[in-house]
Amino acid sequence: MTAHAMHGDRKKCLEAGMNDYISKPIDSKELLVVLKKNISHFESTAENSAFRIPHSTFDIPSLPGLNIAEGLERLGGSYELYLDILKDFCNTQKAFGEECRDLIEKKDFKTARLKAHALKGAAGNVSAADLGDAAKNIGGRVCR
Repeated sequence: MTAHAMHGDRKKCLEAGMNDYISKPIDSKELLVVLKKNISHFESTAENSAFRIPHSTFDIPSLPGLNIAEGLERLGGSYELYLDILKDFCNTQKAFGEECRDLIEKKDFKTARLKAHALKGAAGNVSAADLGDAAKNIGGRVCR
């Protein structure tokens, strides 16, 4: 599992000795396919042939910037799990703007770029693609 998802990264990882390759943000179905393929003693039974998390009756409102359907799909349909991850994302990223500005003012561009990269990955985990793209752009501009 890696954050490296650029063209050619899969080949480099496999050449370095990895058994397989999956990049972030993690798609639970893709992860299970890769695990199933690489774990020789994994038994294929009806009981474990599909990843399922019980669905909730709670309705999540539509929120601009979030592809909730994609986020739920990635997590097997669990509203509760998605909400937990989304709450954690909000708590851990709420100070991003202020922290990034402070780092840039201090000319600590390396750390600012790393924070922007972490935000990009975290945004992917909650299916906030526009935010992820913005963080990628911030990271690219901080490097210059």
